[in-house]
Formats: sequence, structure tokens, C-alpha cells
Amino acid sequence: MIDPSKLDALAKSVYEHLPSSVKNIKEDLSSHLKGALQHALEKMEMVSREEFDVQSQLLSNCKIQIDGLQKRLDDLEKSQKKPSKIKKIK
Repeated sequence: MIDPSKLDALAKSVYEHLPSSVKNIKEDLSSHLKGALQHALEKMEMVSREEFDVQSQLLSNCKIQIDGLQKRLDDLEKSQKKPSKIKKIK
């Protein structure tokens, strides 16, 4: 979820760049602008930096585990393909 203080800062920045004639409707515009920004950001499915870092670490850990399992599987497959050292009796 987006940090509300960052959303307020973004809305304030947009508001400050508006022409002075538009600034007269400050409260209404500010409210609508925050809502529009919140909706747009939710639509983009953005996540916080903290959540992104957590998911990145989780993905890295999973990749390490998968690589280890793949090596174990390769080793098992190699050991199964080796010819038996036991001689067959004819």
C-alpha cells in the first residue's frame, strides 16, 4: 500500500504547480486530486519499497533452494545411469 504521507506530498506538489486562478478551489481540488492519485496508483498495483525488498529476498532464497534441488536431482540421475558393477551370470 502507498504511504499516505507520500501521496499527500505528491498531491501538494501538483497543486503548487497549478495556476493561481485554479488554486482558489483548493479544498475541493485537493480532495479530488488525492483520490485520483490514489486510484491511479492502486490501478498500477504499486507496492512499497519495503514490500518489494521482502519479495526480492524471498525470490532469491527460492532460487537458491531450486538450484540446490536441481543439483541433487542431476546427481541422482547420473548415479542411476551408471552401469552396474555387478557382473551378470550367463
